[in-house]
Amino acid sequence: MERIYINRECCIAYAVLALHTIFHSANKERTLEDVVSEITKMSKIYTDENRLIELMEDILKKEGKYKVTIDVEGEKIGMTIEECATYLGVSKQLVAELVKLPDFPCIKFKRRILINKLGINDWMTKNIGKFLKY
Repeated sequence: MERIYINRECCIAYAVLALHTIFHSANKERTLEDVVSEITKMSKIYTDENRLIELMEDILKKEGKYKVTIDVEGEKIGMTIEECATYLGVSKQLVAELVKLPDFPCIKFKRRILINKLGINDWMTKNIGKFLKY
């Protein structure tokens, strides 16, 4: 495999261009290999660093509001209390108390509670070092 040495800003720009291409392609089911392939193509097409950065900035201005969601083999993002307890390595009772907190990332339906797996990581980061009372 050929090694290409480029600066960090250009790496980000190549990734933005590749994601932009994938986002606008007809095939919405793409693999990680497809992303790597697109980045490789972009590095061969856009060799002028200044032009590359300009393209990235244009894309971000026009389409920076879009979110990229990655579905890892159909993995669900909603967890039950039991699944969340296993995921966090704590007891079900603790998770049952945590869902009562107003900022805890969960949705409550009558007797069913779904906890956002992606939101848990953000919530944990936001609450590092805090002593939570429940």
